[in-house]
Formats: sequence, structure tokens, C-alpha cells
Amino acid sequence: MRAVAPFLLLSMAANVFGADDAWWKPQWTARRPLEINPTGSGAPGGETGVVEFTTLGRAAADGKDVRIVAGGQPVPYKVMFAGSDGSCVVALKMDKETKHYFAYFGNEKAEKPGADWEPERGLWLETRRMNGGDCQNWDQMKDLVAKSGPAHGADAVRQVFVGWDPFSGQDRWVSVYKGWLNCKEEGDYTFATSSDDASFVFVDGKLAAQFPGWHGAEGQARHTGKLHLTGGAKRFEYYHVNGGGDGLMAAFWQPPGEKKIAQIPADAFTPVARGKAGALEVKDDPNALDLQAEWAGEGYAGERALIRYRFRVLAPKNAKEVAWSFGDGQEAQGDEAEHVFFRSGLFELKVTAKAGGKEIQAAAKYEVHIDFDRQADRQKEDPKKYLERLHAYKYDALDMLSLQAAAGTFGVLEDVDGQIAAARALLARGAQINDDAYYEQALLLQGLLRDQKKYPDEALKVLDAAEERVKNNKNLRAKVLRERGDVYYFYKKDLDRALLEYDKVVGRYFGLEDNIVRVTKLRIGDIQRERGNYEKAAANYTDADRLRLTPFTPEQAPVRTGTLLHSAEDFLRRGDASEARKWVEVLEWEFPLERLRGQSTLLRAKIALLDKNTEEAQKQLETLERVNPDSPYTGEALFMLADLYEKEKNAEKVQALLKELVDKHSDSEFAPKAEERLKGKGGGKK
Repeated sequence: MRAVAPFLLLSMAANVFGADDAWWKPQWTARRPLEINPTGSGAPGGETGVVEFTTLGRAAADGKDVRIVAGGQPVPYKVMFAGSDGSCVVALKMDKETKHYFAYFGNEKAEKPGADWEPERGLWLETRRMNGGDCQNWDQMKDLVAKSGPAHGADAVRQVFVGWDPFSGQDRWVSVYKGWLNCKEEGDYTFATSSDDASFVFVDGKLAAQFPGWHGAEGQARHTGKLHLTGGAKRFEYYHVNGGGDGLMAAFWQPPGEKKIAQIPADAFTPVARGKAGALEVKDDPNALDLQAEWAGEGYAGERALIRYRFRVLAPKNAKEVAWSFGDGQEAQGDEAEHVFFRSGLFELKVTAKAGGKEIQAAAKYEVHIDFDRQADRQKEDPKKYLERLHAYKYDALDMLSLQAAAGTFGVLEDVDGQIAAARALLARGAQINDDAYYEQALLLQGLLRDQKKYPDEALKVLDAAEERVKNNKNLRAKVLRERGDVYYFYKKDLDRALLEYDKVVGRYFGLEDNIVRVTKLRIGDIQRERGNYEKAAANYTDADRLRLTPFTPEQAPVRTGTLLHSAEDFLRRGDASEARKWVEVLEWEFPLERLRGQSTLLRAKIALLDKNTEEAQKQLETLERVNPDSPYTGEALFMLADLYEKEKNAEKVQALLKELVDKHSDSEFAPKAEERLKGKGGGKK
């Protein structure tokens, strides 16, 4: 199947072909007219045409019932590829004069034709699935090629030069090129190949160049060979395998009289004529539906492709009230419709319409994929322009693979509405997703609801349902309880209820993953710290410290803490609150008791002020004063609090804070400054 347009159809009436359009044989129930003009090139070999069409599921899976007919007589042909979606690529022998042809199919009892005909011109590529093997020499490669398959696709191509599988996008494939090379004169020809991985070049059955083994491509023509050839058309073969990752294949030559090796150009291969297929005709059914599905665009969210397809009804012309079902659970109405797919794959298209006073319908499989021929083109569509139509999808009806792809795509695009819709739909799938996947989506959804939508109560409902779903998995249930505690703690400011949830984790669930308990212990310690209970906070932080997965030695610990503090202070001086906060969080994660010592708390307050979050800064400073009044950093905390209350014009509170600083922290470097301010009017700044 070609990559650009899966169903490349030309809407044209059958009766334009004149007297020779009478039905060939009644056993064949469907046909498409073909229009192909010969090249008239005079190149060696008979005129050869190639045409792609879709049978809309009316032909045998392997295309054995396909026949090409002109003037009521069969024409030599070969089905180069029959796709699982009903697509068909056919090569045919042509007369030198323009002639119209028909492709017939739809005969269940047809036998595979016995006559073997091969294209007499062109360069033909077939790619196949790689099924293992080695390629250190031609004998190994020959075996590898023999057991490869099934085919991903086949078609006439211009030359040997491509960096991917143009028919599938797979990263493990075998490429088989066969065709005719037109040598203009007799002489010595040098051939070369570069590839990732192995490649072998044959001309007239003789090995002309090889680059065996598993390797990357090279930018110079080192893998060469020389043949003496007479003029005329020569059989050309090129075999390539890509064992994984990026692939590349390119064939080169140096004909007689040329000064350097260059890529074999497209005009060195004898030409083929590419034709067009017309509207489907079904014997004794003038109202048969004919459809066109074609690639219309694509956009990328990271590595994820959103693929846009366009659909049309080509026949009958009087079709109305057309309704489409795209095979991924989504629907549309109209003679033409566009749809964006979250993934590539094989889908079943269903269409219903009214024509001639009757309801008509058709169903066909079709393959959705990116346009492999355009992958070097950086001018992709902006995926965000699809969001409006994607938000209107019915996610409860989306097929599972597409729904999972949608969740990932919205995540990359950081589209909150899309993430919420996909997560809700996934959670509603019940047994279709396992406990781990359910927990992951519930965690994502409740996080979006509480952080982005500011709906903590909705987040709690999601976590309640998650606890019920994963109740038999103690680790996941404990994580749900901890998350629920976080909602109460950080978003509803209900410390008692948060503590209750955290206590369930450390009190009920024995043998949990250490990290679950460690995080929960830290949360309990934070609540006790916020309440000013130093002993209980220290006990929980100490428990958390014992659960550290990578303990530090007594010699390492002060070096590590000093490095983390220095990094946070440095970013704070630069005005980078985000980076400063990150280093403080690392410090407090690795050394929980630092949360009580005071320096990290002071840094958090300064970071909050840099973010213009006065409320958070005040909370951090007051917590430090309350939980550890003897900290060497409490003096500075009191001085900063006085500044904050002064901005609120609360002179009484300012004076009390400054007096506490002078009376209880006389050894602080901020005590003299506080004393000076106390001498001023109302305790304010001079």
C-alpha cells in the first residue's frame, strides 16, 4: 500500500470508455476503470503500468481474483501487493498506445492465475517484516530474506535511497528492490552501497557491491565493486535489512566516462506509467457505495502522531443523509468528513446513506498511518490546532488503543481538558485496565482536578473510587490513602483528617514498599512540625531517615548538605525561584531532619517572597518560630516576619516580634537591627 493516499481514486463515470466497457464476465461482481497513459520513452522493455486501488473488501485477501482487462481481453499483470485493508497495487503490461483498462474483482471462486508475468520496466520495492537471521555474508542474508514476511507494502519507486520503511514505519524490516537498470554504453561500471544495516547489490545476477553485517551507514563510497557490462537494460537487485532503530539504504554507481561515484539517479531506471483508478462499479447494483479515504495531514505531540484523514462518498451521486463510523468509536455526518486519529492501525469504516428511496450501506477496512514519504518534511501541522475537535469526541466510545494513545497525547500537549476526559474514560473501563494502570490514571486525574481545576472535593471522589478498586493491593491502596491525605493537608487545610489518612498507611499496612512509608512519615512529620511539636516531628523524620534507600556516611552527609544548600542559595541570589526550590526539596528529601534545623525553612520563605507569595512565606517563618524557637535561624525569621507585618501596617505585631528577637535571640546578627528599629516610632523601619 502506498504511503501518501491509501485510496487514490479518480471520480469518473464508467461510460466514458466507449463500446469496450461491456461487463467482462458475470462471475466477477465488481470493477474499477483504470486510466493509464504509456510513457512513450522508447526505453528497453515493454511498456509497464502501475496502479493502486481499493477493492473495499470485495476481493480475496491475497488479490487472487483480481484481473486486468482491456477491450474485453485479459492483460498480463501482477498483483504486487494486496493489503489487509483491501488496497491493491497492480503492475500490468501495456500497449504503446493509450488504452483504458478495467480492474475486475469480487469472484470468490476465482483461482489464482497460472501465467507468470513480471514487470518489464521500472524499479520495484517490497518491504517485509524481519523475522530474525544474520547477514554477515550473502548466504546468511539470502536465508534471512527467504524467511522474512509478510510484506508491509510494495510499489514502483524512483531510486534506492530512503531512511525508513516507506510502507509501515517499522524499525525492523527487509527491503527487496528489483527492476531494470538502463546502461547506456558498454564498459566498466563501479557500484557502491551504504546502509544501516547490511546491503547487497546484484546486476544481471552478479554481486556488484556489498556491505554485510550489523552496522551504521557511512558517508563515503568504501563498499564498492566493479562489473563489465554491455549496453541495454540490466536486471538490478538490491537487498537490505534493518535490525532496529533508524535505517538507511542508498545505491551508487560510476558509469564509464564519469569521474566520480554518485547516487544512481531515477532516470537510470527504465520508466513505468502510473495510472489512476475510477469509481467502483458493482454488477447489477447502481446504488453501490464507493468511498474515498485519504491522508490529509498530521501533527506530532512528541513522538505521538495525530493523523488527519478525509473521507468522501464518490458514488452513487444521489446519495444523501450520509453517516460515517470511523472504526475508532467516533462518528460523523455529511457527504465529506474529516477525522483525526490518535493512532495508526487498521480500522473498519462503516457508511450508511439513502439513495433511490432506499437505505444503502457499505463497510470496508482501511489502514491509517502517517505519510511516510513526508517524514523528512519538517513543516508538520501544529497538533494544538486539532484540540477543539478532539475535545468534542465521545471518549466513552473510543476504542481502547486509541483511548490510551489519547491519554498520552494530551499529556505531551499538557492539555488539561483532554487529559481529564481521557482519564475519566479510562477509569470507566473497569476490568479492561489492570490495577496499576487504574491507579496511574486516578493519580493523574485527581492531581489535575485539585491543581488545575481547583476541585479538591472532586479529587477526593476519584481517590475514594480508587481505594475501592485497588483494595486488594496493599501497596497501591496505601498510596491512595497517602494521596488522599495530601489533598486534605495541602488543599483543604484539614490537618486532623490528613493525619488520619497518613496514620492508616503506617498503622495498618505492614510490609509496604519502603518508599511509601518514608513519604508518609515525612508528611506526618510536616504536620507535627507545623503544629509546633518538635519531638513528634523529629521522631517521624528520624523514622523516614532510617528508610533512606541510599544512606550517607558521617563524612559524606555534611558535604552533601553543604552542596545542596549552596546550590539553593546560589539560585536564590540569581532570582531563579524554581531552581532554588528544587534544591531545597532535594535537601529535605535526603535529610529530613533539616526541616527542623531551620535553614531550609528560611530558604523556603525567601523563595516564596521571590514568587510574591507572602502567605506561604509567613507560614514558613511562623512554623520555624513555633517548632524550633532555639534554632540559630529563628532570629532572622522573626526579623523577616516583622517586615511582613509592617507591610500590613500592624505596628503592634511588629513591635512584639522585634522585642522577642532582642530579648530571646540577642546573639543573632539581626538583634542589633531589631533594637535600632524598636527605638524608632512604633518599632518600624527608619
